[in-house]
Amino acid sequence: MSDHPVLQPGQPTPPSLTAPSVPSPPSPGITGSGRPSSFDHLADRPVTAPIVTQWGAEVSYESFQGIGKSPLAGPPGTPFVATWVIHQPYTLKTVSFVCQAIGGNPELPSSDTYSDNEQLLYTRLAPQVPQVNQDGLPIWTVTGEYVYVLYITPGDTDTLGIGSHPLSVLPPELNTLNVGDFKHMLAAAVVSFP
Repeated sequence: MSDHPVLQPGQPTPPSLTAPSVPSPPSPGITGSGRPSSFDHLADRPVTAPIVTQWGAEVSYESFQGIGKSPLAGPPGTPFVATWVIHQPYTLKTVSFVCQAIGGNPELPSSDTYSDNEQLLYTRLAPQVPQVNQDGLPIWTVTGEYVYVLYITPGDTDTLGIGSHPLSVLPPELNTLNVGDFKHMLAAAVVSFP
């Protein structure tokens, strides 16, 4: 038989059977929401998408013509330098970017250019430790670089792809350098032969 008293219907619960209700004290520096108390002013801030504050990218093409060179010695009238073909031309493409946003990670350009002619050789990504602005929001900054080799080097009549800004409505394929963008504006050096 149990030693506990049997309660009849309508009989009040004895004080000895009622568990005391003791509220747990909050941890120092932590609010009831689990946030540090110094960030209470952000409790009611609506969650929004990161705001782009800085975004820039540079696309460079380096074409090597496969020409070797060597200084020459000889009597007057001998050319100073000899050149010869040592390999076929090839091109390296380098994409360098700096992306910054407030409130979260910025949009970063993918290394995929959707071209079978461009082979990715090298990637460098350098995210900085997020800073905090006057409103307590994180400022994210990421820099990076992609290097590709082109299986077929661009010719004089080809176009050079550049890319597009994340806030632009134009697809990246529409931003290019074309043959018509280059004009005859350079002059050669005038030299005297001995």
